[in-house]
Amino acid sequence: MAILNSVFPFPMDISRGLPMGLLINKRPDGKFELARRLRPGHAQEGEFEILHTCDTYRDAENWAIEQLKKGDLKLY
Repeated sequence: MAILNSVFPFPMDISRGLPMGLLINKRPDGKFELARRLRPGHAQEGEFEILHTCDTYRDAENWAIEQLKKGDLKLY
């Protein structure tokens, strides 16, 4: 479990209207993380599981989409 170290306006939900509990975070070092929300709260208050780290927002989003298609990511 982790808290998120974020820059504004992150973290961002990637639910696209569905309650998935997944979000993309941008760290101060410029890296992007795909995370699962384990406990409600803001980035510094909630609990999160970091699932993947990459260099761009698009890479994080594409990774999540591919994992969802394969069934490797469980929602909530």
